[in-house]
Amino acid sequence: MMIVQEAVNNAAKHSGANQVIVTNRMIDRVWQLRIDDNGKGFNLASAQKRKDSNGLGNMQERAAVSDAKIIFETGAGKGTGVLLSVIIK
Repeated sequence: MMIVQEAVNNAAKHSGANQVIVTNRMIDRVWQLRIDDNGKGFNLASAQKRKDSNGLGNMQERAAVSDAKIIFETGAGKGTGVLLSVIIK
């Protein structure tokens, strides 16, 4: 899935992380995939407003096309988490 590739690529290129953890689980009929890094994090609101950065927007668009929900969890000095949830029909 391109969302996973983008999240891992962002962690490797921009976060300064030395650890990226990818986990997945099934809760009832919802598959959850989570990508966490221990990098420097970022200001989510500022990143979403930047015109020279398409990564977050691309991930949101891909999630919408796949009927998935995507949540970004980050903050300066807190690392970054990306949670992708898909209802299995």
